[in-house]
Amino acid sequence: MLSCINVIKKIMRYKIQNALILKQSNFRENDLKITLLNQNGKHELLAKGGKNINSKLVPMLLPLSFCDLWIIKSKYLSLDIIADVKIRNNFFENLRKSPLHLKFSLRAIEILDNISYPEISSGSLLKNLLKLLLTLPKIKEIDLPKLWIHFELFVLEYLGLKPSKLPKMSIKKLSKYLEEKILNS
Repeated sequence: MLSCINVIKKIMRYKIQNALILKQSNFRENDLKITLLNQNGKHELLAKGGKNINSKLVPMLLPLSFCDLWIIKSKYLSLDIIADVKIRNNFFENLRKSPLHLKFSLRAIEILDNISYPEISSGSLLKNLLKLLLTLPKIKEIDLPKLWIHFELFVLEYLGLKPSKLPKMSIKKLSKYLEEKILNS
């Protein structure tokens, strides 16, 4: 009987490769709802026992973790369940040393979470975000506002709203202007 259950679980398993965890939120008493982005779009999954301090999933499901996940299809819940995780790169660890770099990257994934949708290809979004996360620790803190404007322009271009001509203003005002355009799209 036990081997039959294991065979059924293996049949119901599938793998999500090259996924970047965007956020985690509370779901029920001990579970976490994990939002991630891969080339096939945004996915929301359930990490059973994800709030439990002894869970092996806790350190692997932090935002900015780039990983492969093994998923079990759920019969009873609308969310599929994370069975196992293999970390490929933990950007959070690299960016944790600089609060400004971490803030920058968390703002970036928040925006990408808002503009990405399930089952809509996000290959270019993910590819450019990974490039950004790899180079971000090498960038000086003084240059982060300029980099943020380039990121916002990339997002506007992705949305098909890139302005043909940018108004002349300070970097701070230009950033607010671009952020308003993104939020109003």
